[in-house]
Amino acid sequence: MDEEQAIKAEMRLWALENLVCNILTIIATTDPDPDGLMTATRDQMIAGARQRAFSQVDPAMSDLFSAELEAAVARLMDMASSQISGLRRHRGCCVCQRRSKNHILQMNGESYRLNQSKSRSRRASSDTPADNPAQV
Repeated sequence: MDEEQAIKAEMRLWALENLVCNILTIIATTDPDPDGLMTATRDQMIAGARQRAFSQVDPAMSDLFSAELEAAVARLMDMASSQISGLRRHRGCCVCQRRSKNHILQMNGESYRLNQSKSRSRRASSDTPADNPAQV
């Protein structure tokens, strides 16, 4: 493999790592205890990587492959955990996190859309005739 192909392969792997990390983060933030979910998932994935045997190669190489797989899984899970921690520290903009079936929004300042909606609502109620409120 020449240098250009090696760089392309490395970038593809890096992109896949980021994709997996982002998907894990999205899934974890839907859980009421994202840290607990990430810890349990990490432990299960590392245990599975330790048990993985590569029968196509000699035992010494199989041990090396298993160790590399375990290290890669640990790195991905650590990346996802740090993203979750980063989301918690993130402040100053609208943050939407899905908790069960509810959305929690943290906003700074007044919403112009809310003000417009209130104005339309006030205008509509003042335009309604007093003797027949159902008439618009």
